[in-house]
Amino acid sequence: MASVADRKRAQKAKTISLARTPPANDSGPPPRRAAAPIHHKTGLEWLRDKRKISPAEFQAGVRYGNLMRIAALDGAALMKSCLDTDGVRGTGTPTFPGMIDHTAAAWKQQAVEELTRARAAMSFHVGLVASLDVICGAGTLVREVTTVQREAEMIENGLRIALQILVEHWSPRPR
Repeated sequence: MASVADRKRAQKAKTISLARTPPANDSGPPPRRAAAPIHHKTGLEWLRDKRKISPAEFQAGVRYGNLMRIAALDGAALMKSCLDTDGVRGTGTPTFPGMIDHTAAAWKQQAVEELTRARAAMSFHVGLVASLDVICGAGTLVREVTTVQREAEMIENGLRIALQILVEHWSPRPR
């Protein structure tokens, strides 16, 4: 017959053994998922999601930002791609390799002219144009521009005024 001390030792060994073995239904840590890409909201998206601007103002801001990015393209960005199959491989036109594609240059010129008309609709007001350039053009959040609450509110208010002017400027005129 086993003594009390032997039974206690056996019980302790059994407890330690059970503690070391994983349960039957646990197959280890859960499988890892692939990390989802992180999408950082632009300042315009953030304002739209907080319902601080209307959908029409959001579209006007997106249009202004696109115009600004097109107008900022330099000559190298206007050259044709080496993947173009309409002539000589590489940049340029089939006749003059390395030359700027005229349709892209015209596209940039049209964007510059439309951007100038949009800024003229705001009477080239420095505060309004700057808020559009930073928030819509560069995609910066208002809180990245300044951490001071009062200044952030002033930028948001100026941006809303500028977007309302753009909505009015780009809306079709009744005849």
